[in-house]
Amino acid sequence: MIEASRKAQPFREAPDFLAGGGELGERTRALQWTRTPLGSPGEWPQPLRHALRLMLASRQPMSLWWGDGHTHLYNDACRVLLGTGHPSALGMAARVVWGDWWDELEPRADAAIRRHEGSTTAPLRFLVERHGRALESYFTMSAHAVPGEHGAIGGVLWTFNDITASVLREREMAALSSLRRHLAGAKDARAAFAQAGEGLAAARHDLPFVALYSVDAARTEARLAARCGAAAASEALPEAITLGDACPWPFPAALMEREGARVRLDDPRFGRLPHGPWDRAPREALMLPVCALDGGATLVLVAGLNPYRVVDDAFERFVDLAASAIASAIQVRAQVPSQEARPPERRATRILVADDNRDAAETLQIMLEMMGSEVRIAKDGQQAVEIAAAFAPDLILMDIGMPKLDGHEACARIRAAGSDAFIVALTGWAQDEDKARSRQSGFDEHLVKPVDPAKLESLVAAIT
Repeated sequence: MIEASRKAQPFREAPDFLAGGGELGERTRALQWTRTPLGSPGEWPQPLRHALRLMLASRQPMSLWWGDGHTHLYNDACRVLLGTGHPSALGMAARVVWGDWWDELEPRADAAIRRHEGSTTAPLRFLVERHGRALESYFTMSAHAVPGEHGAIGGVLWTFNDITASVLREREMAALSSLRRHLAGAKDARAAFAQAGEGLAAARHDLPFVALYSVDAARTEARLAARCGAAAASEALPEAITLGDACPWPFPAALMEREGARVRLDDPRFGRLPHGPWDRAPREALMLPVCALDGGATLVLVAGLNPYRVVDDAFERFVDLAASAIASAIQVRAQVPSQEARPPERRATRILVADDNRDAAETLQIMLEMMGSEVRIAKDGQQAVEIAAAFAPDLILMDIGMPKLDGHEACARIRAAGSDAFIVALTGWAQDEDKARSRQSGFDEHLVKPVDPAKLESLVAAIT
């Protein structure tokens, strides 16, 4: 049972525990609490006062549910998560405030109250007002029982952890993996166009619509090769586009730069744009040159961008990796010389991933490519030695338990061949003797699986 509010300290002490706390501190002091189940602040139990003081002073988003009715209190950092629910959410029943997530939250609150069990939700999506616009954001909510007086539980304190970056990165990696699987099944260049369109369906949250256009050598016409997220009769992405001043899509500008062209989509000539799973169409699109085609034509990717994301370097790199995957598939199948449709750039960090677990290797490959690296994969120790000799990697991530040659033997042979690459052992073993053996084999670092993405990023940055 949750302990109900009971008389505690006189009301004259209320300003002490309600002092400070920014806007929510002011609103908490001003609210007519006698109209809520909590009653007058002068009668609030001491544990509630302590929990409220802690919450109001914290910079981490927090929400406090108190009493049998789960009366809702929260701090300044939690305001943005409530959106239009702020400030009316103060003093309301938590069921009303968090109705969209109630089925997820109520059992966790009950476990905290009845069994003193802490728990954390799966990622929950919020549209948070930042930089003057609503942005897609993800948080987990962790429930903690708050003791009341006389041994009972007084309420539940929820803390929020922002995991937006990791959720978006995992989603991008899954989309790139899907694209590659689809492209691998294409038998020729024409099939690769169609498979690219199907594979990009997995990216619909980040790329609500995508189209591939073949621009002729004279730069007078663009013809549709594939599209995803748009109807067959789409006015925004038609079968053929005559280039010139009347065309809103800047194909010539996109072909001139490696980075392509960012396009604002507020021109009425675009017509009605597809919006995918969102309630509004993209604000911007990215146009990238993909690769050269027969007869001097060039393939261009047109991608509508998630209207609830900031288009930063990481987002642009994701689109660029999708374009690169499509280019590789088409050039191999069409046997078109791999002349770049984009100007050359500084050499990327070369990384060799050696792991007989294909899924693990591809996950690392996608993660590293999203950091801007050039990656090769070896499926066994012998292949790792051969690729290292030809590829001359800057960094090698080597699994220990591989067929043909294990990681220790492969590393020793790569060192004997004169490689000065930074070589990292990837293993499930972390005892001192395991680390000592890695050093003896020639490894520079010993990491335990699964690899922390932040650690991986710092490694890449250190050798760049």
